[in-house]
Amino acid sequence: MPIYEYTCPSCGAGEECLEQLSAPRSHDCPACGAKDGMARRLSVAALATSSIGPGKGSQSGPPCGGGCACPYAG
Repeated sequence: MPIYEYTCPSCGAGEECLEQLSAPRSHDCPACGAKDGMARRLSVAALATSSIGPGKGSQSGPPCGGGCACPYAG
């Protein structure tokens, strides 16, 4: 699963989430409540670790980056 970054253009809040490709591309901002304010983009960290290859990186850990407020985690 890729790591996505979400950023709200209204208030600047941000979060990172480990999500399935089928997850919605946006969701309401938990900080300011902007409707679909959190727009998804692929994390630079996800791009950097994708070169490790299958079976060589760690796949353990919580489904949503450890504390992310994403309602679509997991």
